Amino acid sequence: MLKRLSFHLVFITIAIFLTLLTPWFREVDVFKSKKADLVSVPCGWPFAFINQNLSGYDPPYSYKVRCSFISLENPTKYYWQYFIVDVAFFYVILISLLYIVSKFKKKKDSFSERAKDANTRN
Repeated sequence: MLKRLSFHLVFITIAIFLTLLTPWFREVDVFKSKKADLVSVPCGWPFAFINQNLSGYDPPYSYKVRCSFISLENPTKYYWQYFIVDVAFFYVILISLLYIVSKFKKKKDSFSERAKDANTRN
C-alpha cells in the first residue's frame, strides 16, 4: 500500500513539475505585438493558468519575453482551478504511458518465454 502511494506521489510531483514548465515555453515577440495584446498574455498548457501583464515591455527594439510562474516585475493572475486540471492532465498522460510500456514489456516477455519453450522442445 505504501509503495503504491509513493508511486503515485512521484508521478504527481512529476506532473506538477511539467505543469510549472509549460508557461516558460510561451514566447511573446514584443515588437510584433500591440500594446493592447501585452496587457493580458495567457500562459500554460493545455489550459492557461497564468495571465501576465507584459505591457511594461515596450521598447523600440524587437525581443522575446517569456512567461514565468513567479514573476515579481510583471503583474500576474493565477487560475488555480486550471492549474489543478493541467496537473491532472499530465498525471493521466504519465500513468497511461507507464501502462502502455508495461503492456508492451509483458508482451515481449511472454513472447521470449514462448520462444525459449519452443527451442527447448526441439
